[in-house]
Amino acid sequence: MPALPRFLARHRELTVEFALSNRMADLSAEGFDCAVRTGVPPDSSLVARRIGTLDWVTCAAPSYVRRHGVPGQPTDLQGHNCIVWLSAQTMRAMPWRHQRNNDEQVVDVKGNLAVNAMEDVAAAAEAGIGIARTLRRLAERGLQEGRLVRVLEGWSSPPQLISIVYPHSRYLSAKVRVFADFLARVLKDRPASQG
Repeated sequence: MPALPRFLARHRELTVEFALSNRMADLSAEGFDCAVRTGVPPDSSLVARRIGTLDWVTCAAPSYVRRHGVPGQPTDLQGHNCIVWLSAQTMRAMPWRHQRNNDEQVVDVKGNLAVNAMEDVAAAAEAGIGIARTLRRLAERGLQEGRLVRVLEGWSSPPQLISIVYPHSRYLSAKVRVFADFLARVLKDRPASQG
């Protein structure tokens, strides 16, 4: 959103109608030119153009780590209270993926708090409720200021794809192309710490 005024000033003939939703909209039926989605688009009737990635970090408050210790590997998370993020589409817990070299571990975590807003995951971790796997950009300030510490050092979570999608049935219009190019530049120019 902070970069949008630049886009609108440069393309005064365009109007952006920006609708935020956790549901998977039917672009053709609902009259949308395009959508920004994360993950691998499941709908083969859409053309997807990669415009960036979301980076993840696994972290906890120092107070939680003092009380419960630090997991040494992802499977150790099963013995910890994890802050569960629920998929916006399915409202089911999302498994946590971590990798190191050629080793990948996928863990179905459990905890006494489940939320469907990623901002709440980071805030709950800072409050000491449990271990969180959250967007790096949401945890960065807490990590820098010592309210959060990284856990599972040496392990990383694969980045999540960000794509702009539009229906196959429509040609890529000039307005969608310039908007996609703008979003790709914003994500590319964003400092790494913003995830």
